[in-house]
Parts: sequence; C-alpha cells; structure tokens
Amino acid sequence: MTDAFILSEQGRRQANGLLFGVIETIDYEARRATVLFEEDWISAPLPWLERRAGAQRTSAPPSKGEQVAVLSLNGDPAAGLILPGVPSATFKPSDIREGLDLFETEGGYRDQWDEDAKTRTIELPAGGRLDVTIAGSKAVEVNEDEIKLSVGDLTFTLGDGALVFAIGGSAVARLTNDKITLKADVVLLDGEVDLGGEGGQPVARQNDAISTQLSRIIAGSGKVRAK
Repeated sequence: MTDAFILSEQGRRQANGLLFGVIETIDYEARRATVLFEEDWISAPLPWLERRAGAQRTSAPPSKGEQVAVLSLNGDPAAGLILPGVPSATFKPSDIREGLDLFETEGGYRDQWDEDAKTRTIELPAGGRLDVTIAGSKAVEVNEDEIKLSVGDLTFTLGDGALVFAIGGSAVARLTNDKITLKADVVLLDGEVDLGGEGGQPVARQNDAISTQLSRIIAGSGKVRAK
C-alpha cells in the first residue's frame, strides 16, 4: 500500500466523515431515512439519532426537507448516522431569543417556556384538543368548546356558558347565568334556605304545621323564606 493511497484514503474518510444534506424519504416503521446531498446524490437508508432510546425513549423522526448532518467516522456514508435538527431557512422558528425554549409544529401547536417571564405557554390550533389520561381513563379533556374533568364516575364540564355536573354519564346539576337545574331522586338542603331576598316571608313546606286562625306557620319551616 503506497503512501499516496494511504493519504488519499485518509482524505476520503475526512471528507465523508461529516456531510450535510436534507431528508429525502422516511421509513417510519424501519426508523430509517435517506438523505439528499449535493449533486443529487441520495444516501442509503440510515438511522437517525433520538434524544433517548432505552428505558426512557422518544420518537421524533426528521421531516422531509429538514436539513441534517450525516456522521460516518469510517468515511462510508452508507454506515452513517443522521443527526437531525440543523437549522435552515426552510423551517424557521417563529421566535428566537435568549431565555426562550420553544417547540412548535407546522400544524400550529406551540409549547414554550419563557425564562424571563417564568411562564410556560401551550397553544393549540383550531380544532385541537388536550387530553390527560390516568391509568387508561381520560381525566382531563380541553378543546376550544369545553373543559372536562373526570374523577371516577363524576364529571365536571365547563362550556357553552354552562357548568354541568354528571354522575355515571347522567347530568345531575346544570348551572347557567340565569338558571340552576338539579335532577335527583332526593334533593337535600341542610341549613337555612333563602328563596329570594333578605327579610322575606316564611314558607310552609308539605306537612308543616300551619295555624289558619293566626295565619302563621307554627313549626318546621320558619327558616325557609321567600321574597
């Protein structure tokens, strides 16, 4: 092996050790992608680097057209590794500044932490929905029309100008700006009940003792008043 060949081989390996290109095709099942380099040269299917790939794992495949780097320490791009996330003008973040940690998608989802404001902001596009699931059961659901919180058989739904409480899927209470509706076999009120304004007149309930001669309630509902 001549010195000239050795030098040529070293030069080739150095030149191919780190190449830049854009993603051409993606095979999600095989977790491989091809890369288009200059002069229309396309690589063999290569794996891409994930942030974690063990007991803790992520799934963030590159996008078609995303600029990447291909690392091949032996100088053979066919045995290279795709390093995604090389900035380019094709996919430019909507905001870049110190103290801002931003994740966003072309579809309109945005999740950011602002170090200066000490605020985390999550933005969903029109038609988007945020779900929180615990042990296979949906605990929180947020969309542009309503917010729903579920705890066991009890569900609280806030939306369309109303707050609804449901048990086992059946609404038992509905609160709007002009009406409160309660639906149950028994509605139990424990304490003083005011049916309309301070200083109202006592109201007789079913089976309360009433004196027709004195025109007053004798016992049982003196604390229930109506305007």
